[in-house]
Amino acid sequence: KPEFSFSEYFKSSFPAFLLFVIFVLILAGIFLFGDLPFLAVLIIVFAIVLFGLYYFYKQECYKRTKLVFYKSFIYYQKGWLFKKFYSVKYKDIKDIETLRYPLSDEGKIKFNVAGECVIQTGKGGTRTISNHFAIDYVMDIREKDELIDYVFYKRPDQNEFNKISEDDNYKKIGIPNLIIKPSLKNSLFPFLCIIVPMDLFFLLAALLSGSFLGWVTVISVVLIFNTLFLLPIYLPVKMTTYMMDGYRVLSKSGVIFKKQTSVIYDKIDFINNSQGFLNKVFKNGNITVNTVGSSSNELVVKNISNYLDFYNNLKSKYEGN
Repeated sequence: KPEFSFSEYFKSSFPAFLLFVIFVLILAGIFLFGDLPFLAVLIIVFAIVLFGLYYFYKQECYKRTKLVFYKSFIYYQKGWLFKKFYSVKYKDIKDIETLRYPLSDEGKIKFNVAGECVIQTGKGGTRTISNHFAIDYVMDIREKDELIDYVFYKRPDQNEFNKISEDDNYKKIGIPNLIIKPSLKNSLFPFLCIIVPMDLFFLLAALLSGSFLGWVTVISVVLIFNTLFLLPIYLPVKMTTYMMDGYRVLSKSGVIFKKQTSVIYDKIDFINNSQGFLNKVFKNGNITVNTVGSSSNELVVKNISNYLDFYNNLKSKYEGN
């Protein structure tokens, strides 16, 4: 069952957290530095009441939300005034994604189900998305991901489940036997091709100006500019890891929200390996993992060295299941 709370709500929704901070700052500024007109009071009271009603509704929804694991299928119900019910067989679930909230041990578990649905977009267009359902505000999200994957793998009965959850045996089979990180070169190369000539141009212009203050200013601006553009490229790659263990292949990523995608070997339909231009230049490659009932890749292992070793290792594991 979910553990919904005020603090976890703001951790799970970064835009909501920013809006809340801005609202508090505006409110504090009005009280401290100016008179509070009657209209402003009404707006503030209305916003607080509206959020209070919304929060109450969400609380009641999550009180009635639950995920139940039976022997051969999963049952999920959510909602209060408007309810949804799902029943899905284990064999039809392709993979599991977890998303851990920042500064929290809670998170979201998403189950991707075989089959897809077509969504209408603007101007008569369509896009295809995987069938799925998700449960939010799950406590001990890192433990739950391991445990649920093991349930999918072994299908234990109640007694077996109680035993493995008590002695943590499921963790032993989930110890990674292969860990690899993507190369930074592929992501940084396009950035450097653009930014380095610009940096040289500005530094040369500052040098020709003959002004020491101008030279220092330009260097400071260039360093700040490069850092602001480099971090969004560097951090996501640095925080990404690909792994294989005794029964699944995993991808872990995310800077603020920590995401994990896991595919059990016996769910894999086929895998591919490929090399683009930059992969050939930097001597690395990509692997795509596909499951039954999906037209898109379930998991993509990007820009890894020794990619053929990873591919052959993964192939031998899923063909053996």
